[in-house]
Amino acid sequence: MVNQHPDPDTTRTGVWLLTDTEKMFNTCRFPRAGADVLATRNPQSVHAQDVMIMLHDFVYTIRVCEDDRTPLPVQTIENRIRAVVLDVIERIEAVESAVPVGILTSDDRDRWTEHLHSLSPANASTLRAINESIMALSLDHYTAMPCHYPTPTSPSSSQSSHASVPALDSDAEFHAHLHNTRSPPQARNRWFDKCLTLSLERNTRAGAMGEHTSYSDPVPHPLTLEETHLRDDGEKGWSRLDWVTDQRIESQIREAEGQAQALIDDSEAGVLDFREYGADWIGSPASLPDAYAQLALQLAWYRSRGVLTATYKTVLTRMFNAGRTECVRSASVERLNFVQAAKEWGRGASRSAEGGQHEVGPRALLPLLQRAIQTHARRTREAATGRGIDRHLLGLKLMLEELPVDTSTSASSPSDFPSISNPTHPSATHPLFTDPLFARSQGAGYNFRGTGFGSPWEDGYGINYLIAPDRIKFCVESKFSSPLTSTNKFKQYLADALLDMQAICEAGEVELKGGKNESVGGVETRVQARL
Repeated sequence: MVNQHPDPDTTRTGVWLLTDTEKMFNTCRFPRAGADVLATRNPQSVHAQDVMIMLHDFVYTIRVCEDDRTPLPVQTIENRIRAVVLDVIERIEAVESAVPVGILTSDDRDRWTEHLHSLSPANASTLRAINESIMALSLDHYTAMPCHYPTPTSPSSSQSSHASVPALDSDAEFHAHLHNTRSPPQARNRWFDKCLTLSLERNTRAGAMGEHTSYSDPVPHPLTLEETHLRDDGEKGWSRLDWVTDQRIESQIREAEGQAQALIDDSEAGVLDFREYGADWIGSPASLPDAYAQLALQLAWYRSRGVLTATYKTVLTRMFNAGRTECVRSASVERLNFVQAAKEWGRGASRSAEGGQHEVGPRALLPLLQRAIQTHARRTREAATGRGIDRHLLGLKLMLEELPVDTSTSASSPSDFPSISNPTHPSATHPLFTDPLFARSQGAGYNFRGTGFGSPWEDGYGINYLIAPDRIKFCVESKFSSPLTSTNKFKQYLADALLDMQAICEAGEVELKGGKNESVGGVETRVQARL
C-alpha cells in the first residue's frame, strides 16, 4: 500500500488514484476529550505487521507480515489464529472473563478516555497496539439469530436460545446476518473505532464494518477462500492485550452497554431485493442507473411524506491526488416537477388520500423523468470533477474559523512517499495481483448479500443500494421510535416507484412513437431514460 499507482479500472469517469486505499489500514479513530483524532500511521511501529483479534471480548494481536510487509503463509496465519482461540478457551475454562472495554467505543468518549489512559501504562500500550495494527478480526462464538434483533412485529431483542434456525437466504436469516455485522448483541466483541473490521460468525458467515473517518467510501470486492492444511511454524507469533480497569470504568461499560442495546433495539433495518430489472434495462453510461435509483428514492419519499427532501449522496473524487468525496444534492426543481406529477400515477393512485388519479399520461411524465435524470447526471459529473459546492463551502467555513492546524494528529504527508506525490512514479506489480486466487476473487460489489448504514436523522432513512445488471438491492434503515418512518412501508413505496417508472418509460415511448417525436433539451426521448 506504500507504493501507490493509478487504477484505471475502478471507474468509468476516469482514473482513480489509490492514495486513499492505504488509509483504512494501520490506523484508528482515537478518542480525545473535546474531539477525536486519527491515530498517526507509523510504518515503523512494532505493531505495523499485526492484526488485532477479538474473541469473547478478549483482545489479541497476531503477526501476519514480515518486517518488509510481505504476507506470511496462509497456513502460518491460520495456525496463529487457532492458537489464540485455544488460549481463549483455556481462559474461559479457568473462569476468567474479559472486561468488555470495546463497548466504550460506542459511547461518549469524553466520559472514559482520559481515565482509562491514566489507570495504567498497560492501557496505553494496549491502545497503541490496537491503533497501529493493520485491521481488526472479530471472531464471534455464536451464530446470530433473528431473536437477537428487533423486527417490525417485535421491536425489541431477546436472548432466547430456543428459537429455530431460519432457512438460509430467508429474510430472517439475512436480517440477522446484516444486523450482527454492524451491531452485535450488547455491542460486544467489537472495537468500533477501528477503521476496518472483519467479523466471522460460528457458521462462517462473514461481514465487514468500517469507521471511515480516515478514508472515503471503499469499493467492495468479494473474496474467494480456499481450504488450507495446518502445520506448526514453530513460532508463537501472537500476544495478549490486557486492560487495567477499576469500578468507575466497569460502571461506565455497563452504562454504555445499556445505551448501545437501546440503539440496536431502535433500529429497523431491511432489504429490498428488487429483481424486476437492473442496470441493463436502465441503460448506460454508468451515471444513469445511479440517477435513476436516486429518482426512485425521491418518488417513494414524496409519496410517503408529501414533500421533497434533501439527501446526502456522495460521489468519489479519486481522480484527484488525495481526493476523497464530494456531495451530490439529489433534490432539484426537475425532480420536484416529476415527483409531483407522478405522485398519484400508477400504483401511487391506490395510496393517494384522494383516492383518484391525475389526468397525466406517460407521454407527459417521460420528459419530466428524463429532465430529472439529466440534472442528477450533470451534478454527479460536476461533483466528481471538482465542481461541487459542499466541500468548497466547508473549506471556506474552516478558513473563517481561523483554527490552528494540529499537524501532530494528521496522517503522514503524501510527500513522505514519492509514489504518492508523483502518481506516475513507476512501481513493480505486487505478486498478489498476478495470483490466480486474486483473479478469481475479483467480482462486482453487487454480489454482496447487503450493505448499509444507519439513518443520521430520527425521522429519516439511511439507504445504501447496489445496482446489478438484472436487479437493484436496497438496504434501508430507520428508527422504530419515529412515528414518521417505517422501513417495511418505505420498501413497498420504493418497489412501487421502480415499477411505475418502468411503466412510464415503456408506455411513454409507445405514445411518442404513435405521435410526433419530441425532444427534451435537444436530446431525443428514449425508453429506459437513456440520454
